Amino acid sequence: MNSSIQIDAGQWGKIGINFSDEARGSTMIVPHIHDGWEIFCWLGGRMVYYLDEQPLMVPHSAVVPVPPGMGHRTQYDEHELRWKVDLNFEEKFFNIFPTKAAGDQIRASLMQGMVTVSMKWANELRQLVVDMVLDAEEGEMAAAKAVFALASILAGIAQAAGEHQETEKVGMRHTHVARAMAIIDREYVHSITLPALSERLHLTKSYLCHIFQEVQGMTVTEYIRFCRVRAAKELLLDAGLSIAEIAERVGFGCVNYFTKCFREEEGATPSYYRTIVLGKK
Repeated sequence: MNSSIQIDAGQWGKIGINFSDEARGSTMIVPHIHDGWEIFCWLGGRMVYYLDEQPLMVPHSAVVPVPPGMGHRTQYDEHELRWKVDLNFEEKFFNIFPTKAAGDQIRASLMQGMVTVSMKWANELRQLVVDMVLDAEEGEMAAAKAVFALASILAGIAQAAGEHQETEKVGMRHTHVARAMAIIDREYVHSITLPALSERLHLTKSYLCHIFQEVQGMTVTEYIRFCRVRAAKELLLDAGLSIAEIAERVGFGCVNYFTKCFREEEGATPSYYRTIVLGKK
């Protein structure tokens, strides 16, 4: 199925639909722009989409919103089969939403750029577009259906963008925490301060504390202590090392503090732990 239509939606402006089930296209050398918005949906292959000549790799099941006035062009294998949808609409279409705030939120979501969507959502979008095309000859009824369908599509994109953004935030939090843990794992024997660690990670102290506690279930200080006690347990197996030497080797500057921390972690003093463990060997 291949179709290119335009629907006059009255006060909401014109809605353009370009739909192709198995389109073959050639690379666009010269970018073009639109006075209104374009929603490009590529399903069934991979391509490069240029926005203001900045390349964007578009995977299967992705949506690329293009704001008014932004130059764009495509590049893909001429022989690759795919189905694609281009939806064009005017800026005033955002007034369709119940409140100005809702329309502004939808617009802001589209401004975030490409959104990867699920196959289920992609198939739902495809069906909405097919219905819009099939209903195109129904006059006013076609316009009403197209308005409803496009509003549903934009709301769906906004929701997917929000979920994608939240997923990225969660992933970034885990990345920051993993980097912090890697530094501590390597350098726990040295003096590690929260200000120095957060500076190395280019994070604020409060944010680092928050995400570390959220992801690991313990504070940064508790993890440093955990690493030092863990290392101390290994060294306690060497009867030739004194408790003071072990405390110094793992980063505790004071034997009494080392003993206190060890007892809190293991429920026994270093000396007693050594006696019990070595006694079992």
